[in-house]
Amino acid sequence: METIAQLQSKLQEAADLLASVTRELDAHRNAGAATESFDFARLRRDAENHPYTGHPVARSSMPELYYLLLLTVLTTAEAKEAQWLHLYRIAKGADYAQDVHDLLPAAHAMTDARMVECIECIRRDNLTRAFLLDAMILTLLREEEDTSLLEYIAGLAALMEVPPAEITEVIQLAKCVTSQDSERYIEFLGKSSIEHAKETAFYFHQMTDDLNSAVHHNTKHLIIANVSKRNTQINLDEWKAKRISFMMCDFENMTFKSNQKHVDFLGCTFKKVYHMCCISINNSMIKDCVFDDCKADAKSPVIRLSNVEISNTEFTHCITEDADAKCLFEVDQTTMTGCRFTYCIRKGGASSDAGIVQATNNSVLQNCIFECCSTDDRDPLSISMSSIIWTTSRKKAPTSSILLLHNSIVKNVTFQSCTGEKTQQMS
Repeated sequence: METIAQLQSKLQEAADLLASVTRELDAHRNAGAATESFDFARLRRDAENHPYTGHPVARSSMPELYYLLLLTVLTTAEAKEAQWLHLYRIAKGADYAQDVHDLLPAAHAMTDARMVECIECIRRDNLTRAFLLDAMILTLLREEEDTSLLEYIAGLAALMEVPPAEITEVIQLAKCVTSQDSERYIEFLGKSSIEHAKETAFYFHQMTDDLNSAVHHNTKHLIIANVSKRNTQINLDEWKAKRISFMMCDFENMTFKSNQKHVDFLGCTFKKVYHMCCISINNSMIKDCVFDDCKADAKSPVIRLSNVEISNTEFTHCITEDADAKCLFEVDQTTMTGCRFTYCIRKGGASSDAGIVQATNNSVLQNCIFECCSTDDRDPLSISMSSIIWTTSRKKAPTSSILLLHNSIVKNVTFQSCTGEKTQQMS
């Protein structure tokens, strides 16, 4: 339990920090004295062309406090039109009915008590990261360095008790947004949490939620987000975009194939794909996805991947009842990390060596978990008769295992409550 002296010391530190933030804000305000001459009515209309639909400020209990504190970044005569357009896009996307420009006088008159109220509201509504990202975007949109402004934002981050590592991530994201570098953005998501995508994807002009028109987007990199679709087979090589990223989509009885495009699936769900290959792609990334209730056969594994990075993905209740099916999941020159397989089952034996996962040509399976997976649920008499037949013919009976490997590496893979052979090498 903290002593009174310790509490007093913390209060003094907070008071000193608040005073420092206020001084930086005053320095920022006094940087110039030019008069704004923007057409705010036009900016408000322009924001309708690319509103930040789904912006987290929509869940704020008092959104005007979010905008008010954000506007303190612009309480300088040197504010840029791009900064105001960013604010209007936030407001439009969050369905804020008022004109954010009307809050500018209150931002100029910001007091310590009002600032504390804004910060407490933002923290209470779990909007700290969103606020800092918007503040940093506004700073970068100035296109010129302003030390006092950066120190002001750093002070706000300290008051909000944001750890340095998170501030670094926010800066990286802000740079991706202001430069509209969607490829670097996807790379960032591949190394962090997909949760970030839910509150940042809307910033990118290359994003669409219309899967029907996506085929016609002639762009270097297309992002498809928050789409629900069923009963369609898609050949991505027929699309005009050179790189295609699916984020937080929900697919049922859908298939995707590509031999030419770079394709990403982040935070997507695939379910009820029967006797068709759900995903057949090369040179791609799959992260934080779920494959549920899919069925494979001899012609079509659930997934067929070549040169793919797949991580933190779950496979549940995927099966095959085809004795000629080589595997449920086929990976080649692919790294599979942190994936989980639950109740994935081969039924009916195998006509040749087979597995649940077939990994070939320098593939790597690491830190994966197999739980309640089975490679043969035939009755004992059927298994015994099969063995007699193969013994009589003096040939090795085909073996069904969880992992079927050829020139591939397995690291830290665990099997929990699984039945059947765990691993075998392809002959």
